[in-house]
Amino acid sequence: MLSWYPCAIERARLSLLKVSVIIKSNFKFMKTKFSATATHATQADATQAAPGAGKRLIITGFIASSDTAGAIMTLVEDIGDTAVIKLQVQVGIGFIAHKLATPIVITANLPVTVRITGTTACKANILGVITSN
Repeated sequence: MLSWYPCAIERARLSLLKVSVIIKSNFKFMKTKFSATATHATQADATQAAPGAGKRLIITGFIASSDTAGAIMTLVEDIGDTAVIKLQVQVGIGFIAHKLATPIVITANLPVTVRITGTTACKANILGVITSN
């Protein structure tokens, strides 16, 4: 693995954390920023828990890295036993850091997960805000 790799991921994560989020007019003023991170050998799941009654998650960016050629990053809204895929991106060997031009709005009071697979190392990070409905 290249020595610059973790530094580049951290710089990308920090730059995404600094992003100002504009909430569309149908949401109340931004209350809380969040960031969830996970590291694992074969599958990293960065999950932000359900925010509670009357609140929802708005995803503003994500970061994922893998050491597997066919790795796919998936953004999943968790609805009990069913997972709703909101976004899929092929990452492959390397990493992706992306600030969403149009934030992804998650159904009220549901958790969200960024999932990436790997062979011996993978990392996932999700960024956003919690708003009132």
